[in-house]
Amino acid sequence: MPIPIEPSERATILMELRKDRLSQADKIRDRAYQVLTSTIGLCSLVVGYLVQMKGEVGISQRVVLLLTFFIIFSIVGFYISELERGLVNQFKILARLESLLGFYDAETFDLPESIFPVQWLKSPGQGKYFNFIKYSLASIAIFTCIAVLAKDVLF
Repeated sequence: MPIPIEPSERATILMELRKDRLSQADKIRDRAYQVLTSTIGLCSLVVGYLVQMKGEVGISQRVVLLLTFFIIFSIVGFYISELERGLVNQFKILARLESLLGFYDAETFDLPESIFPVQWLKSPGQGKYFNFIKYSLASIAIFTCIAVLAKDVLF
């Protein structure tokens, strides 16, 4: 049986839930950024090693490097997609909470227009943050693969 909530407590509870969801969304963004910076570091390390390495890189070494990077980028890509899905879910919850608080209704606060744009309610979490992460990872992967394949030509 649900516990009855006083109307005066309702807004406080909803604001606390909103605060928690915003905190979770920030953590998800931080994780995605950490994955990106770690991947950049790893790839920089490999390319730096290739640049300083004397002699040719054999075909078997290139295949192993490329397979390793393919596996790493597949795992990273899957993880980033899961983080993105989690962030979108957080924003859907936020949109519901903000709707209950009246942030999308101009009449709630007696304003000429709502505090938040109604478009946010219709498509929560449709930002470009994860597009940047995905394009950056794809660029890094392509550059690293080119460096591995063309080591003897480029360096």
